[in-house]
Amino acid sequence: MAKISALSTLTTVTDTTVFPVVQDGLSYKVEFGYFKDQIQASAQGATGLTGATGPQGAGATGATGQTGATGQTGATGPSGLNGVDGATGPRGATGAAGANGQDGQDGSDGSTGATGLHVTSATVFSDNLLLFMSDNNIINAGVVKGATGVTGPEGATGAGFSGLVSNTTLTPTTGTNIFVVDKSYGTNGISTGSLVFATSDDLASYIYGTVVSYTGNSMGIVGTVPEGPQKSNWTINLTGPRGRNGATGSTGPNGPIGPQGYQGSTGATGPQGNTGATGVKGDTGDPGGATGPIGATGSRGSTGATGPDGATGPAGSDGATGVRGATGATGLTGATGPTGSFGGLTVNYRFSTNTDDTDPGAGKVKFDDQSLPDATVLYIDDNDINGLDLQSFLRTIDDSTSPLKGHFKIGSASVLNNYAIFTISSITEEEGYFTVECAYINGVFRFDDQAEVILTFARTGDIGPQGSTGPSGATGPGFAGLISTSTHEISTSTKTFITNKNAVSESAFMGGNYVYAYATSASIYGQIISFSEKNLVLRPINTVGTGTYSSWLFDLTGEVGPQGPVGSTGPQGSTGATGPDGPTGATGPVGATGAQGDPGGATGPDGATGATGPVGATGPAGTVYIEWQLNNNGTAAYTFSGPGIVSGNTDDPILYLYRGFTYNFVNNSGSSHPFQIRVGNGGAAYTNGVSGSSTGTTVFTVPMNAPSTLYYQCTVHATMGNTINIV
Repeated sequence: MAKISALSTLTTVTDTTVFPVVQDGLSYKVEFGYFKDQIQASAQGATGLTGATGPQGAGATGATGQTGATGQTGATGPSGLNGVDGATGPRGATGAAGANGQDGQDGSDGSTGATGLHVTSATVFSDNLLLFMSDNNIINAGVVKGATGVTGPEGATGAGFSGLVSNTTLTPTTGTNIFVVDKSYGTNGISTGSLVFATSDDLASYIYGTVVSYTGNSMGIVGTVPEGPQKSNWTINLTGPRGRNGATGSTGPNGPIGPQGYQGSTGATGPQGNTGATGVKGDTGDPGGATGPIGATGSRGSTGATGPDGATGPAGSDGATGVRGATGATGLTGATGPTGSFGGLTVNYRFSTNTDDTDPGAGKVKFDDQSLPDATVLYIDDNDINGLDLQSFLRTIDDSTSPLKGHFKIGSASVLNNYAIFTISSITEEEGYFTVECAYINGVFRFDDQAEVILTFARTGDIGPQGSTGPSGATGPGFAGLISTSTHEISTSTKTFITNKNAVSESAFMGGNYVYAYATSASIYGQIISFSEKNLVLRPINTVGTGTYSSWLFDLTGEVGPQGPVGSTGPQGSTGATGPDGPTGATGPVGATGAQGDPGGATGPDGATGATGPVGATGPAGTVYIEWQLNNNGTAAYTFSGPGIVSGNTDDPILYLYRGFTYNFVNNSGSSHPFQIRVGNGGAAYTNGVSGSSTGTTVFTVPMNAPSTLYYQCTVHATMGNTINIV
């Protein structure tokens, strides 16, 4: 290999510039144009043209034509010359020989001579050869480019064949599908490893997959993409690699709920004839509008055709290795990813619209009602569609010591914003599946049959241990009694008393305290709304006695606790002694028999049948509503029953109401616990869309502009109530 030696000086390099060259220990002088040609010849040639694609074979789907032969590889260019070596500095003089015996010290090395100007490295940039010189200058040595490779010959024409036919009865599966076909192995273009597409005659079922066996007339196809029910008539054709799926069509909107049908009124009774017939009964109204149709599923995108593989062009010869480029600057930090979804264990299942209490089948889930807001039980198979066994995890959810065991979110795998959220109150293990007692919170109303869904479970933590009792508070300062001479009637209306003490400075009473106001023979129990200067405003809760009084004594007390349990029934008293029989009264005299009345004339003939009465006018449209029954748990909470209310979540549950829907609250506790919808806890009454009675049935049609949060509350006991979320 020749080496370019160091140059003493170099200003401008041309083809006639002479470089010293050393080869095999001999020195030469070579013009630059010579080794520039060598460098150009060694640069990589351009890729040869792609061989023409073989023509399409005749028949249903011809086998892919053989790949054209690879073009001849261009000859390898000669190796480029190595960079110029710097001249070696002169050797230092040898030290003088020492006296015989001990060796003298070696002489010091002479200083290295100056390095001559030379090429330190070279690279090809945009087809130009750049020389990097030792004085940090860069010289463009000109364009370097190899000759174009020879075009490969055209591929041979593929042999065509008509499709195979099979009458095998089977259901498409991802396993091996065995067909008995009408043509034996070797009589057509299909063999082991071929990609095929098998379709039923009615196109309702198909299998896209790979032939894994073909012996005689028996063919085995592993289904990469199976679809459809069991079929008996099949056509099998060669196919190319499966194109990418088209974009999923958007889900059609849910059809609106039809309005309640009209109740026809009973037809009026026809006029009374001599024996006129009763008018016909009016037609009964349609019990309800038909459910709106489910929106059509978006169409499946068509499979894109696979382009043919071009023949491989010839490989160009290896060019000289370029110098390593400088390390690029660090890229900018990527944008923060989107917020994660509902946390917990996430699994994939397939949804079933069947509502029976049975095993939904491998990898499937279902509810006890197709309308998700009305569903109270989820049936879930032990394994998801990927074979993941959830038994141990579901048992840990039921083991939670919290009354509310957890939550789960079920959503569409293809439309991420279509989901519903439920609470979990209990889980029961069955043979091959679990039943999950649940309550709908919010989200979509339904899922399509066989739709792929994603379930995420979040377990509620166990109840923590009882905290230790806090230390006793310091003894508060005593105070003399609070009295008032204001005149008031015993009632539950708010009252203002002028007292003998100033608030705070002279009295321990303050707003929010519960007190008893005692009169001569009556009392009021209530809560102080405010106490400013000597003016005490009291909201009565319970009263004893009646009348009007002008002398009052106030006593601090606590809030009345919940009602205690009903005492056991006392023993049955002994039966009293039977009293003596009373004397028998005297029998009255028998009255005289009256004379026989006139039997009257002969019975007249039947009157003609009266005309049929007209059909009654159509009754007004009925109202669709949800109704809850309300009772009370003492003064601690309302107890709900009705749609969506489950065991363990009946006392003052958080409610979720939909705008435009009507809700009936039937208050069975009456005037003892008046029911009211408010703007907040202890706030003013919310009246938009509210009608009815607070002690009977409160009707609430949620306005479309209702706030996102309201509150229901007893107007007498503030502890009874909870939040209403408007969605």
